[in-house]
Amino acid sequence: MPNNEIYPRAPLVEAVFEIRFPGEPAIECRRNELFDFVRQDMPVVRVLEPLAGDSHMFRVYQFAAADDSQSVMAGLNVFAYSSRKYAGFEGFRAKLEPIFKFFCDRFMVKTLRRVGLRYINVIPFARENGVVPLGRYLKSSVILAPSLPQAAEVCSVGLLIPLPKGRIATRIETLKEAKTGGEALLLDFDYFKTDNLNAESLIEHLEESHQQTKEFFESIIADQYREFIRGKPLS
Repeated sequence: MPNNEIYPRAPLVEAVFEIRFPGEPAIECRRNELFDFVRQDMPVVRVLEPLAGDSHMFRVYQFAAADDSQSVMAGLNVFAYSSRKYAGFEGFRAKLEPIFKFFCDRFMVKTLRRVGLRYINVIPFARENGVVPLGRYLKSSVILAPSLPQAAEVCSVGLLIPLPKGRIATRIETLKEAKTGGEALLLDFDYFKTDNLNAESLIEHLEESHQQTKEFFESIIADQYREFIRGKPLS
């Protein structure tokens, strides 16, 4: 399969590239410099609430586009770029590369503790005879075992898979939309590394993460669903 094929009907709803590093107080003091750099494209400022149990942590700021199509998130020891209008990896990389270079240079971020690329996919589906037709969308033998049923009433699977250079955390879960009652299948992939990382190799880490995640996505989706996201009807 073409390595960088762009699917017209791709189920991707958000792509996030995140780095974590030893805490740098300069980020707290000069966050306005990052905002000035992205202000034209991301003028909306938000202060994100700490996660449960993290009330002692510094707050994380988010600078976002007016339509929420893209954003950056910056904290004392974390930085991320998110896109909700993903039009292929090359465009994604072109957007984030200058922002990450500015951030690492300005705040002297050199040593990294974690690098991760996360792809969140949402596949709407209609139940067939009251069950989720998993076999239409996924190769079930890749998820757990060849004996996994092709259909289920509810699906909630979490995997942490070691790969040669990193690990990929995968969540496969059925979702229900509160207002409309429509349902979808969540495919959440997060490829990350924690060893031998540095800011100078950031784009290499990004490209490797994309390659690994792309291969995993291609290996797990069913052939007929691949034809659908290529633009053909789903039979």
